[in-house]
Amino acid sequence: MTLREEHAQQTRDALIAAGTERFATDGYASTSVARIVEDARVSKGAFYHHFPDKKALLKAVVSAACERSEVMIRQTVESASESGGLVASALDAAMEAVQNDEDYRKLRQQASGVLSEQERRELDDRHRLPLVSSILDELRRQGELRAELDTQATTALVVALLETTKEELTASDDPTARYAQFRPVLLRFIRSLAGD
Repeated sequence: MTLREEHAQQTRDALIAAGTERFATDGYASTSVARIVEDARVSKGAFYHHFPDKKALLKAVVSAACERSEVMIRQTVESASESGGLVASALDAAMEAVQNDEDYRKLRQQASGVLSEQERRELDDRHRLPLVSSILDELRRQGELRAELDTQATTALVVALLETTKEELTASDDPTARYAQFRPVLLRFIRSLAGD
């Protein structure tokens, strides 16, 4: 990476960090581009070089949050696949941020109000589908997933269930209690995919 590319990446990262903070504290509608560039300590020109508009920044903010969550889930999956309990560990890791991180919940709420269903689906395709697919592949490798199940169809259904659960937790005043209601159902469904 050249010095110029490194500087551009630092500027983009600063804008995403400032956007994350502002959207979580002030809300998307109340956050101006001027405030974001002030917080990031960059020019408006730098903002528009990286993002065509505030909505594009929100997509990048949500994408970055998904990437952080994905790293945590992958680490959990690696530990769990060595010690057993892969399904429950992966599920709990996937739901942890939405239960325990109020800023993450606020970002999800704003994304559902601003981003179209297609845009949210694109984020799923980029982040959640590959992650869930790799977990299902690991379950298949361990003999815990029926061999005849189509991975693509199974992945799509599991992602849809997880996303519905995250939406329910996001909207809940008590996401931990709400997850306690969903968890046994999700575990039973995913375990029903296991080979007999």
